[in-house]
Parts: sequence; C-alpha cells; structure tokens
Amino acid sequence: MPSASAFDMSPVPRVSHGYPQCDKSQVSAARDDEDMPGLTQPRTRVAISGARLGNDLRHEIGREIRRMREDAGLSARAVARAANISPSTLRELEAGTFDPSVEVVARVGSVLGCRVGFRLNPGAGPVIKDHVQTAMVRGLLPFVGQAWRRHLEVPVFRPVRGYVDLAIEEDLHPLAVAIEAHSLIERVEQTLRWIHAKSDALESRLAEQGRPRPVSRALLLRSAPSTRQAVRLAEDLFGTAFPARMADVVAALKDPSRGWPGAAVIWMSVSGGEARLLSYPPPGIRLGR
Repeated sequence: MPSASAFDMSPVPRVSHGYPQCDKSQVSAARDDEDMPGLTQPRTRVAISGARLGNDLRHEIGREIRRMREDAGLSARAVARAANISPSTLRELEAGTFDPSVEVVARVGSVLGCRVGFRLNPGAGPVIKDHVQTAMVRGLLPFVGQAWRRHLEVPVFRPVRGYVDLAIEEDLHPLAVAIEAHSLIERVEQTLRWIHAKSDALESRLAEQGRPRPVSRALLLRSAPSTRQAVRLAEDLFGTAFPARMADVVAALKDPSRGWPGAAVIWMSVSGGEARLLSYPPPGIRLGR
C-alpha cells in the first residue's frame, strides 16, 4: 500500500516575478467535495483510512503555509491577493478546513517563494486484491488445519501500514504466519520487501495485543509463465527469503504439530476462477523442492 503522501514546500531564493490572473472558478471548484468529479463519501475501510490521511495532510499543509507566511512577515490578505484567491480561502487553507487543489497550493507556494512538491512514498503495497488473488486465498483455506486460527485481511500499522491477506496463528509453539497472495510479480525486490515488512508489522501488532510470538511468512503464488519466469530469474533472492520446502509447509498447514519449517513459497494453479493448491513446486522450479 503507498504510505503517507507529503507536500514538500522547501524555500527557494527569492526572485522577482508576476502572478498570472487565473479564472476564479478554478479555485471555487476546489471548495466543495460535491464539485469534485467522482468524489463521494468514504464507505469502505480503505476509503475511510484515506480520508483520515487526507485530513491530516490538509492540516499539515495549512500549518506549513501559515508558518512560512508569518516568517516572511506577510499578511494573509497580501498573500491571497498575489495568489489570486480570496482571503477566506487562504484562512480556511491555513486552518486545514479547506481541501485545496494542487494548483491552489502551488499558487500560494509560489507567492511564498517555495518549491512545491507532492510525492507518494512506497509502503506495503495495494490493499485491494484482484479476483485471482481472492480465489487463491479461498482455495488455500481448506488446507489450513483447525489448530490454526485464521484471520483474513488483517490491518497492520508499524513499521508499515497495510493489510495481511491471511494471518494464521497457533499456540502450541506459539507461532504466527503472514501469508501474502500474488497473481503476478512485477518487481521482485519490492515484493520481497513488502512481505518482510508486513510480517514484521504483524509481529508488532500481536505483541501490542498481548499475544507476542514470532511471525514467519509465506508467499502464495499463482503458477503462470510470468511468475515462474520471475522466480527462475531471481532464484537466489527467493531462495534466501523463502528457504523452506513447499511439501513441509503444506504438511505443517494441515497439522501444526509437525512444526513450521520456515518461510516458503506456496504455489497454486488457477483456472476458471477456481484455485487449486499444488503438492510441489511447478516443473522447472527448483525453489522449495
């Protein structure tokens, strides 16, 4: 999932320039959510989380603008006039009660002599899944024994924010496993970083909930030409991250008393919307044999 976005309003050397006169409808259009195409009240868990982040960012931007304006000894009216926005808009912007467009922030930043930037920092990967990933998780569940407690879409917060596709835990050892489903692999290093970070975050959350235990990890992969090729080309990386034999992991999923063998890749075939757990890695894959 991308992590908290941030505006960068770094000061730049003062230069002399004019400010273009822009259509005021562009500013007023940003003042109401109803005027923003496609923006509706957040209803899903992910949308509500994003709305909260947006609120935090609005207040952060407003505090930064007000600090820079006051440090420069400029009145709100003077800055608003130079940016060609109303003084009330600037007041609401500084108070964090106005959801500005990027252009409005850029205009005010230009008046204050700032470099204005917006970035999305990589986090734990997307929190929504395609239908294939959903089928893969659903197809794995019958092979998870009753001794395991199963938790779908577990939210984690530190050191990364996101959701673990499937978390299982048992008290015999005790142990938990973070299982992430991927129907394709676009970037190997990022995929490995995400699953490591999510397993660390799951361990932190369990400790906070009074259930401290080590957390292992498993990567649930669709057996397809592209994923098999990705694993073959980066066999050393996958082998270091997931050294356990797949057959041992499948046996431990059915019966945790066998002992968890360690992090591993679990392969599934998907056809017609149905996923089937493979007993061994696909032909041509040495990892996990």
